[in-house]
Amino acid sequence: MNSSSLSIISLLLVPTALGASVATADSKDHNCTLGDGFKALSCIFKMHDFLEKIEDLNLDNKDETSNFKSSCSSLENCFTALDCRTSPTDQETSDISGMIKTYCDTIVYISTDFVQCSDKLEDNKSQCFEDWDPFPEDIAKETDEKKKEEKRKLACKNFFGKDNCLKEEIVKSCSEEEWNGFKDHFISLSNITRQCDFHDL
Repeated sequence: MNSSSLSIISLLLVPTALGASVATADSKDHNCTLGDGFKALSCIFKMHDFLEKIEDLNLDNKDETSNFKSSCSSLENCFTALDCRTSPTDQETSDISGMIKTYCDTIVYISTDFVQCSDKLEDNKSQCFEDWDPFPEDIAKETDEKKKEEKRKLACKNFFGKDNCLKEEIVKSCSEEEWNGFKDHFISLSNITRQCDFHDL
């Protein structure tokens, strides 16, 4: 498994969070106070610290994982506590809170509940698991929109490995229940980007 894949998806949280802080501080059609704006900026600073922790996170270190989980809760609570909305239908801030929770839940799941299964996959020298890269970095770097779309479609098609090989590997080495848990967590994580359609999976 390519561990850098999980840090790539975290970068997608930043623009959305920054957008929320700008909306909170600058929108003319709102009931937000200056204090609300400062509170939002405080959450953004926490977000940057959070992203730095992700970059250095060792999923095999239980103490680090525990501290990371605490950071997740703190950051999620920070955005949830923002009461200011630019309109009655503004869901941006609560969406950020949900994104953080989804991301954190997946990281914690991989480093706790899924550890035994991942060890089995590594012991069995699963090439599918070793090569798995659900969020290829080259998509974000691609500047040609047509090529980017082609890469996105290919990444979605191979989101769980070539020909969906992870399903077979996880069921064979672990269990159907383990596969379902793994699949559900990563589909939820992918839904943050809204780039893939898993209805047929």
